[in-house]
Amino acid sequence: MRPETPVTELKGVGRVRAQKLHDAGIETVGGLLNMLPNRYEDRTVFGGFDLPVPDTPVTVRACAGAKGTVRRIRRGMSLFVLPLIWKSADGKTVKAEAVWFNQPYLSGTFAPGEELLLFGRITKKDKEAFRMYAPKFARAADEETFVRITPVYPKVDGIGPGVLSGMIRRAWDDLDAGMTDPVPDHLRRDYGLPDYRETIRGIHFPENREMLDAAMRRLKFEEGIRIATGILRIRCSGGGTRAVVRDFDQVRAFAAGLPFELTGAQKHVLEEIFGDFSGDRAMNRMLQGDVGSGKTIIAVICAYQMALSGYQTVYMAPTEILAEQHAKNFAALLEPHGIRTAMLTGSLKPSEAQRVREGLENGEIQVAVGTHALIQEKTHFYNPGLVITDEQHRFGVRQRGQLSNKGGCHTLVMSATPIPRTTALTLYGDLDLSVIDELPAGRKKIKTYFYTTKALTKIYGFIEDQIREGHQAFIVCPFIEESEEMPEVADVTRVCADIRKFAGKRFKTEALHAKQKPEQKERVIRRFTEGKTDVLVATSIIEVGIDVANVTTVLVMSADRFGLAQLHQLRGRTGRSGTQSYCFLVSDNLNETTVERMKIIVNSTSGQEIAMADYRLRGPGEYFGFRQHGYGGLRLLDPLAEPELFDSCVKAAREIYDSGSAEDMIFKDRLLSEFDEKTREISMT
Repeated sequence: MRPETPVTELKGVGRVRAQKLHDAGIETVGGLLNMLPNRYEDRTVFGGFDLPVPDTPVTVRACAGAKGTVRRIRRGMSLFVLPLIWKSADGKTVKAEAVWFNQPYLSGTFAPGEELLLFGRITKKDKEAFRMYAPKFARAADEETFVRITPVYPKVDGIGPGVLSGMIRRAWDDLDAGMTDPVPDHLRRDYGLPDYRETIRGIHFPENREMLDAAMRRLKFEEGIRIATGILRIRCSGGGTRAVVRDFDQVRAFAAGLPFELTGAQKHVLEEIFGDFSGDRAMNRMLQGDVGSGKTIIAVICAYQMALSGYQTVYMAPTEILAEQHAKNFAALLEPHGIRTAMLTGSLKPSEAQRVREGLENGEIQVAVGTHALIQEKTHFYNPGLVITDEQHRFGVRQRGQLSNKGGCHTLVMSATPIPRTTALTLYGDLDLSVIDELPAGRKKIKTYFYTTKALTKIYGFIEDQIREGHQAFIVCPFIEESEEMPEVADVTRVCADIRKFAGKRFKTEALHAKQKPEQKERVIRRFTEGKTDVLVATSIIEVGIDVANVTTVLVMSADRFGLAQLHQLRGRTGRSGTQSYCFLVSDNLNETTVERMKIIVNSTSGQEIAMADYRLRGPGEYFGFRQHGYGGLRLLDPLAEPELFDSCVKAAREIYDSGSAEDMIFKDRLLSEFDEKTREISMT
């Protein structure tokens, strides 16, 4: 059998099981063998009842002290309790018990005095007795098959774990021993990688930790080289037609005439961009900077530069709220110089949207600000020269590519989401990286505090004091409405009612969330930006959506429900002026992890420091979310934790990309095909 063989040809897989596998996305023998375990049970680690309670499961060799008894706790709930006898190395006898829930059929399974192997966590029943809950077990005679590193697979509905393991074993046993390994021999030799069959064996049937680690290293290597090869292709294909830009002195004069002084970091970034504009290949640059660092004005200056040279600029924002605000800002700064700006979003009336599209196609509109409407097939441009995507991590790779194809070759992507620099270079490696690491002059550090809900009345009073001084506030909640499953988590509906009850007629509060109709959201935002509303209670929809300089306080309810990077973003909704601003984080979850996370956000104002801390605490998968796994999706490889391995992948990708051998070219084509397929999956999520 070969990897592409349909799974229906595997012994024991009939029509029903084939359909169950199909429902789980498994069609071929290769697909079955590529099903990675969720985790492994290392049953080779032995423990005993005379040792401190371990944090991880261990295998214990003990004897059944009796047949065991079934105890009925209540209707539908029973316990099967098996007394255990265990002897320490010094001959001391320790009594313990194993407990299984709702498994009365185990009665009669064990004989008194029978030697058993049990795998699980050990807990203390009392000072002298120990207990194991629901341990895996086997008779001592079966030690060879039981005491091993055992994979635990994702659940496949309708197929039990034992049956699934059997299928995988048969698939590996029947795998063609003479099949060609997709990874070229010289790469496996140079980078110390096992062959395909040995990798599959090491993943599913590891004899020891070394075999498992070697197999994992190969899978990580394949992930890394796929990503690196795709990035190389993007870089190498970036030299085609590009906008030829001139008049840098005039654009510098425009920047100098702005009503505020650019920071040194902003000026440095502009010079990097001007260097790209005047270079021999199209710009592909990522601009990072904390909320309020001044990324938008960089975009405005670049749009001015393009208009001077006769080109259009296309600016795509992730939300209509943000698109509307940016369209107003661009128009205010550019239209006095004769540069026409227009907004294109899905909520525009058809007649209005058609007028904008006509203006873009005939060149009357030089700057287009919008959302996904900009990448629709019916949207065309007269002479596009620059594409800018804001909060670019929120778009799939393919979406960014679609917009770039519409808008020529110069590309600037911007993000306020703090991403560790090393990881940014890895996940967005097709882009050069610029960082604005300096806030505008006059900005004050946002004072940040962490409290429990007992302090809410005082916090509400503080917000009222700020309102009396002429300022406004945000209150952010994880949920829109109360959750039956998690009633302790704050929601917009309840909090909005609470703050209105507190305020009476002293100040005005409104709610903003995703369930509202677009026109309702627009009215709420307009009233808030015009100062007619004092407090806006919202979900994290405000994270990248509303810039109101008059906001001096943000209160984040159930703050433990947000990531550190997201809390930093939400905090950045304040402090937009020179007025002292405040951030209150509230949660009754005081476990060790939550307290550690809150201390980080309270004590640090550096987006990069917070990103690194968030990354360490949550790992790359949770930190980035599926769409942000980058090119090709990182399931195993953590570039931040294993930089040397990823460097090897990049080196190998260059070798493959530049090689002319038939074997390497076949491998490169396979990698690029997988790269395209994975990015297509990501962009559709």
